[in-house]
Amino acid sequence: MESPPELPPDTRQDAPREPILTLPRALTVYVLLLAVIHLRVLLPPELENWTVDAFGFIPKRYDSTLLAINFPGGAGAKVWTFVTYSLLHANLSHIGFNVLWLLPFGSALARRFGATRFFPPPARWRISSPMSTQWRR
Repeated sequence: MESPPELPPDTRQDAPREPILTLPRALTVYVLLLAVIHLRVLLPPELENWTVDAFGFIPKRYDSTLLAINFPGGAGAKVWTFVTYSLLHANLSHIGFNVLWLLPFGSALARRFGATRFFPPPARWRISSPMSTQWRR
């Protein structure tokens, strides 16, 4: 049996390579964002506590009947904490478990909707959660 003739090196066609990470780009960016934000645990305790107070959702911040308590972030924090609380995680197991569930379900959403339509629905869900606990009282 004869073997097929060898092609010269400059005319060989390389087989397409499979990417190592097959996650949609929007989901990859979101997971990296969560990881970078979690690096706050490397800050000194005073700064880490400040970031949690400034970016975490604290219902007491909206209660006008309490004594005048000043929270970090001022009036702007009353707006952004409805979304930013969801980016803070307590420890690596917390962020790992959330990412573990985000990979299969977030991938399906990101592939179906694309990057521009991937972020608004989760942002609405994140906003509705603290709103429901705040106005349920």
